[in-house]
Order: sequence, then structure tokens, then C-alpha cells
Amino acid sequence: MKTPAAALIACLLGLAILMPVLAVEPVSAADTRKVVTIGYAGPMSGDAASLGLSMAQAVELALSEANARNPHVGGKPVVFKLLAQDDRGETRTAALVADYLVKAGAVAVVGHWQSIASLSGAPIYHAAGIPQISPGSSNRQLTANGYSNIFRVVGHDDDIGQRVAQYALQTLHAKRIAIINDDTVYGTLLANLFAKNLSQDPSLMVARHVVSSKTSDFNAALEDLKIQKPDLVFFGGQVAQAAALQLNLKRTGINAKLIAAGGVVSPIYPKLTGAAGEGTLGVATGLPQEKMNGWKKFQEKFIAAYGDHIDYYAPFAYDATNVILAAIKQADSLLPAQLNNALHNIKYQGLTGLISFDAHGNLNNPTYTIFQLRGGKWLPEQSFGSK
Repeated sequence: MKTPAAALIACLLGLAILMPVLAVEPVSAADTRKVVTIGYAGPMSGDAASLGLSMAQAVELALSEANARNPHVGGKPVVFKLLAQDDRGETRTAALVADYLVKAGAVAVVGHWQSIASLSGAPIYHAAGIPQISPGSSNRQLTANGYSNIFRVVGHDDDIGQRVAQYALQTLHAKRIAIINDDTVYGTLLANLFAKNLSQDPSLMVARHVVSSKTSDFNAALEDLKIQKPDLVFFGGQVAQAAALQLNLKRTGINAKLIAAGGVVSPIYPKLTGAAGEGTLGVATGLPQEKMNGWKKFQEKFIAAYGDHIDYYAPFAYDATNVILAAIKQADSLLPAQLNNALHNIKYQGLTGLISFDAHGNLNNPTYTIFQLRGGKWLPEQSFGSK
């Protein structure tokens, strides 16, 4: 018989119910300002629905603030309008969403969150020439295709693998490490990069297992872990599976600390794991929210507009939007080539830090933070990189 937490995890892993797009304030027929559509693409259904909605709200907040400043482009007044779409975190849906946003006339897109979705949409945005700025996709390949219109306001997986391995060895002093990942491109790459950074001492890795991204059954891996007795388990995959793994580690009496990426630093994880999640370590891009420049002001405005649920990646979506707006202002144009050129030369002091991009569209000098779940809250342990 499944426990309530296990049943919820199973539901989250298989959920694929479409939610309506985020409502936006209509532009009056009497309004003579030119409507400039900014697209948002992210998961607004399934296990990451609350995260996706929080990011969409952050985009809407940034556009609302811009509209209050009476923006002009080319000397003519404009009004920014959000067009938000649910990509479900799926490759096929992400491609359909990207095609729709392009055909709807979006001048730029904030999205997608999952790397698989961004990779699916990128060729479509590239064909149209419009900027795509991801608030969360860390797969290295996204910016390795030579597309001049693809950007991200977070770091990439190479950095994450290196930083987490460094923390495991130098701070946790782990001696026996097991690696488990799902079978997605994201989970596999992240686990491979983590393993690569352990290569200085191959004896540290005592087990390596791959599971389906659709399962909460870790029995085969757990049987091996009982024998190998790791002191640290690294998991590459999404939050619902990380929670399932932690519950299984506790259930089977495996006394190993879990460290995970993949959006685990969110309110979802402690809800799924309860007391069993205590002590879990999670890595996330950026500084802790309370250390972000202007966090209190952003928090107050967000809560006033949408309530007090601000997911971890909302500030990154907010900054991605404001970077687009800054590029429009800098270029004084809505033409894709001019916007992309402006983005490659932008230096924007955002909520999450100073934003500028290298020649490939990667964020310069990214920051990461290791969090630990204590008392049901994610508390920062250590930050790496530029502030």
C-alpha cells in the first residue's frame, strides 16, 4: 500500500494536465500605443506547475513595471503584453509552443525552464531570429549550437558538476560516493559531469545507477547501495524523483546524505518528503534570495500582486524579462538583429546580480549556492562564484 507521500510523488511524475495560459490585462481598443508581445514558455502543469506559474508572474510583473514608465521605441509609445504558454516540460509541446509564440509575433521569449524544452524550442526561435533567454536551462548544448539569439541568465552544467564535486570532497569530505540519475539528457549529463570531477580518485565512486525518469522504483539501486554503504548519494534528475529517492533511502535504512540538483531547492521537495527530507543538500544557481540586490522590494511587489508564493526561479525570470526590456531600450528597436546585438553587449544590474553574456550567450561569472533542508526550510550552506 502506498503512503500518501508516495502516492503524491507517483501522481506528480505522471501528471500532464494542461492549465490555461496566464491571464494578462487587455489593451483597450482606444489605446493607440503599439502592442509589443513578450512570450513566456515554461511548465505550467505537471510536477513543476507552481514553479512555472511563479516565473510567469515574475515576467508579468516586470512588464507591468515597464508599462508604468510610459515606454517608447523609435519615438513612439508602446505597451508590453505578456503571452504565456505551458510547455509541460516536454520536447514536443515545447516545439509547438515555440512555433506558436513566433507566429503570434513575440519579439522575444523568456523560456524555457527545463533544458530539454529549451533545446527543442531553440531552432525555432533561431529560424525566426528572435531572442530566447532561459531563466533556468543549464544544459551546455543550448549555447553550443552557434545560435546568436540564445541566452541564459543562469550558469551551465559544466560549472554545476565541478562545484558540487568540489563541495562533496572539500567540505563534506565524502569517501564513498554513489551516483544515481534519471535517463533524460539533463540527468545523464549532470551525473556524468559530477563523475568526471571525481576522476582524480576513481575509488571514491562506489556505485552508478540509471533509472527511468517516469518511475519512483529505486529498488535495484537500493539493493546495491546496501552493500556498498555510500556516505553520499548524488542524484541527477527532477524534484519529484529526488524526493522519492530520499524517502526510499530512509525506508531502507541507508545512512547516506543525498545531494541533488534539478530544481530540488523549492517548496515542493519538503512537502513530498516531510521529516524524511531533513538534511538533504540541494544545489541551485544564484545567491540566496535574501542576499539578492533589491530582494525586499521585489518581494513586496510580488506578494502585493500575486501572493506570497515566490518560487526559486522567479527572480531569474524577472531578470530575463528586464534584460530584454533593457536591450529594447538600448537598441531603440524591435528588430531581432538589433535586439540580439544589444543583448550581446548588455551589462544589466539585475536582482540576481550583474548580467552580461559571453559570445555564446552564456551568463558571465555565474553564482551557485548549496542549500540544506533544515526544519522544513532550505537554508544556504555555501555560495560559489562572483556576486
